[in-house]
Amino acid sequence: MTAIDARRAELAEDCARVREALDGPKCVSTLCPQERAVLKMVGMGMTDKEIMAALRITKNTAHSYMQRLHDKTAIPYRARLAVAAYRVCEADRILP
Repeated sequence: MTAIDARRAELAEDCARVREALDGPKCVSTLCPQERAVLKMVGMGMTDKEIMAALRITKNTAHSYMQRLHDKTAIPYRARLAVAAYRVCEADRILP
């Protein structure tokens, strides 16, 4: 397996984790509405400051949402989470 194949497999797995977090078992979402909003914004490439302003939340709250997203999706890095969220949300037409 080449490095590119490994990265593609990793991305596919990340997308599956994001999709599962959005849809959850039996179509019951495992993300609260605010977490879903933060995930969409991360997928759109928004920074923490932009997310804080858009949702009118504090820095600690934004970090708390991000930590929960990392925990629920098991994706440890923001960049990987952003790419997977973008792909899943774009495919589902969730992003504007």
